[in-house]
Amino acid sequence: MFRNLITVASCRFGIPASGPCFLERAEPAPGSVSTVVPTEVRLAFDSALEHAFCAVRVEDPSGGVVTTGEIQHVPDDPNRLAVSIPGLGFGTYRVLWSVVSRDGHQTEGDYPYTIE
Repeated sequence: MFRNLITVASCRFGIPASGPCFLERAEPAPGSVSTVVPTEVRLAFDSALEHAFCAVRVEDPSGGVVTTGEIQHVPDDPNRLAVSIPGLGFGTYRVLWSVVSRDGHQTEGDYPYTIE
């Protein structure tokens, strides 16, 4: 509701609406359990990102950092990014992300997913 009030105020009074961006979709999905081993992590946010200031880290079941590829940006969608990951084994992994929206707000979060 608060977010809607900001949008209404922005439209009515010409104040630019800004705030942190929110994760809208992720693959693998937060909390998912799958037998398919993913080859990349894809994240989609609700606003455009400053890609130079984005980071994604994947941790293995023991908390160690998984070596990933460079962050890839979807050319026609400034709200999305992806990172390749090597073939992973069974267990629960954690995706940790930190992004900065084009209006300068930093947002970060994390979520688990499991491979069976």
